[in-house]
Amino acid sequence: MRDLTGSKDSWKDSVGEALAKNAATSAPGKAPALLPWFASGSVIDVAVSTHSADTRLREQLIYAALADANNPYEGDTIHALGKPDAVYTRFSPETLAERIGDEAAKKMSRSWSREMFGRQVIIGEPLVDESGQELRMDFVGAIEACINLNSPAKRDAVISALLNREVALDAVRKANSVDLKNQVAAIHKAHPIPGIYLMSKEEWDVIEGDLGCREQKYVPQILPKLKARRFWSASVHPRDDDPAFYFNGNDGSVYNYDRYLYKSVRCVR
Repeated sequence: MRDLTGSKDSWKDSVGEALAKNAATSAPGKAPALLPWFASGSVIDVAVSTHSADTRLREQLIYAALADANNPYEGDTIHALGKPDAVYTRFSPETLAERIGDEAAKKMSRSWSREMFGRQVIIGEPLVDESGQELRMDFVGAIEACINLNSPAKRDAVISALLNREVALDAVRKANSVDLKNQVAAIHKAHPIPGIYLMSKEEWDVIEGDLGCREQKYVPQILPKLKARRFWSASVHPRDDDPAFYFNGNDGSVYNYDRYLYKSVRCVR
């Protein structure tokens, strides 16, 4: 992905150039007026007018807004900021529908794929209800919502594969050996999920690493509707029956908390 906050040649479009130029200065100028044009939702409108002098926050708002607008100034392949190996590929609605069916494609909506553990994982948008409001569910409800995007004939096979993988992952998380990273990778490779499902903790860990959290430079980017949301994984804490893991879209971290709380749902294939 291009560095839009510092390069004069980042955007060829005049609106994009104006936003990049103003966002890179201590006086944001037209940025507060331009950002809502890219954004979906009111978070950008409120935050940019209140905190526009904060360089990191401006960067987060710009990239989150561009992601929410489906990255209109990029092609079909983008890498995360400063991470040339963290490559995401845009899935067209037609290609997605061919892969998972029309109804599921509509619900996953704007999707990007990222290689994880030797296979391409297609990452959808947050699920919404019939009125277009984003769904918020507890841990079990989130797992079921993703499973139910599969055709009825496939659901049993998908949930069985997901549970088998999580049982295997839970065992190595509990053991916590020095070889945990390789063990987790091997399990993911040995247990592909034959349908739409909720990501594991370790799949969310890949995104945590891509988006700069570990360097304390988190920028929500590429995937639409990350900021100001928390997304369940399909993984429980290895040493406590109550918490489950989730991705925090505010700081880019993967953490755990009470599985009965309501969070957003993002499904993958």
